[in-house]
Amino acid sequence: MIFRLSSWQFQPVGWLERHTDLVLAIGGIAAVLFGSVRAVFAVRRKRESRQAARARLDKAVWLVRRSLESALVSAVGKESAREWCDLVGAAPHLVPLEANVLEALRLSRRAPRTETANVKLAFDEFQAYAGRVKYIGTVVPAIKDRPGFNSAYSEEQRGMLTTAARGAVSHLRASIEALSRVVPRLPEEPRLPGDHQIPFVAGSPAIRPAAPGRVP
Repeated sequence: MIFRLSSWQFQPVGWLERHTDLVLAIGGIAAVLFGSVRAVFAVRRKRESRQAARARLDKAVWLVRRSLESALVSAVGKESAREWCDLVGAAPHLVPLEANVLEALRLSRRAPRTETANVKLAFDEFQAYAGRVKYIGTVVPAIKDRPGFNSAYSEEQRGMLTTAARGAVSHLRASIEALSRVVPRLPEEPRLPGDHQIPFVAGSPAIRPAAPGRVP
């Protein structure tokens, strides 16, 4: 048996020259498909990046809001503005909270304009709240060396402390409200206390002499 090889051979150069339009069309289709795939993946990565950024913002805002709400709840039943401010203005409480507020502000830069504005407003109100709390902590009792009693605040100082503490509560509420517009409160979350539940906000506490062993 004799096998014969065909004399026909594929000549790519000649074939390409004869089918230039077809080659260009195939190349164009491939380029379009490749570009489309890249565009789809780019859109997907951008969407996932926005979703991840939003999740981080929501977490940061929720943490700050809950911390501020806790500070407000701690004022319930407090007749002494100084007692409340010593609690919420203590470094272990206020310093981490300040860091969390700044983190929420940083993350909000990639959020929609309305939410960025709300977080910025919450930051400003928090600064006003923290400033009043810190101020109250610096007030030194004016009445000293009373026989049988510790140092005590004068009537004028008590008025100043109460006014400053009321302002702190007002700014605290405003900060919580602004953050609630970014991450709304859930129906199952406990209601926030009203001003009538905070004695130093509802009405000026009676000025009483200091009890032995404590500063009023």
